Amino acid sequence: MLPKFLKPYHIKLSNLIRIGPKTDGGYIIDKRVINKTKILITCGLNDDWEFEKSFLKQKPATKIIAFDHTVNQDFWIKRFKKDIIHFFLLKKLSINKILDIFKFINYRLFFKGNRKHHIKKVVFKKKNNKEITISEILTNYKKVFLKIDIESDEYKILNDIKKNSKKIIFLIIEFHALHKNMQKN
Repeated sequence: MLPKFLKPYHIKLSNLIRIGPKTDGGYIIDKRVINKTKILITCGLNDDWEFEKSFLKQKPATKIIAFDHTVNQDFWIKRFKKDIIHFFLLKKLSINKILDIFKFINYRLFFKGNRKHHIKKVVFKKKNNKEITISEILTNYKKVFLKIDIESDEYKILNDIKKNSKKIIFLIIEFHALHKNMQKN
């Protein structure tokens, strides 16, 4: 059972809109939240920023900041090699897979201006400069839309999120292994 502070509030169905893809990474949210949002902060990015693109279509002036320590130069090199090999071996050949080869260009075009990606790991307790806490991320912001998908580390930062809840107007967390982790904390 989810703690009360993680349960959604009741809203009218007419206010709901899907942001992002119809598959993993897409979420149903209240349209009114978009109008109140000044900044969208994403913790956990990988190679999918469709949600952020979709959000930006709804409110183009939104500042977007992403944190993911795994999406770095090595990530893109490995990804490109894999995509090229699959392309030449005719594995999983589809228009989307062909376009995936250009994902890095898409990434570079998206994350510029008031859209930034920081190669930092989101943690509860910072040990080095390659890590950052939710408290540090939210220091200078209010009216934040916070989206978290950090592959089971979300449980480690729940108290930090709760501590900063007044700055957050909407929260999306993708919980992993919920059955194993709900009793922790």
